[in-house]
Amino acid sequence: MNEIKIDEIRMMKEIAGRMQEVRRRMELPRLRMAEILGMSYSSMGKYFNGTQTVGVPVLLRLSAYLGVSLDWLLVGHGGMMRDEVEERKRRMEPLVESLLEDGDLCSLVEGLLADAGLRYEVLNYFFKAKNRIGGS
Repeated sequence: MNEIKIDEIRMMKEIAGRMQEVRRRMELPRLRMAEILGMSYSSMGKYFNGTQTVGVPVLLRLSAYLGVSLDWLLVGHGGMMRDEVEERKRRMEPLVESLLEDGDLCSLVEGLLADAGLRYEVLNYFFKAKNRIGGS
């Protein structure tokens, strides 16, 4: 039971850290960030220092108003911003198609080595394709 609580605390602190990173990157004053999230300044402070659990509505507001990727916000995968994720997907598709059509594994590997976010997107793409085909 204590391990679960420790993991939950660690996860909340990681999310709080990513929320703070969003605020810094967008150069938002704390008060403006609290307004965007629909909460008081003191409540936001509790989220940021990990003493209060961040609810789904807060995360959805952050994503909707600021364009933050929920994947990144929750688990740190992919790019911070949704448009970064879309850009990676756009760059990934020709690499995957090249592999499927020509067997050009070198181009795919070079792209994957250059960008961790792209690695995540490509692996996610292959996993979804494998499930659609019915592979195990």
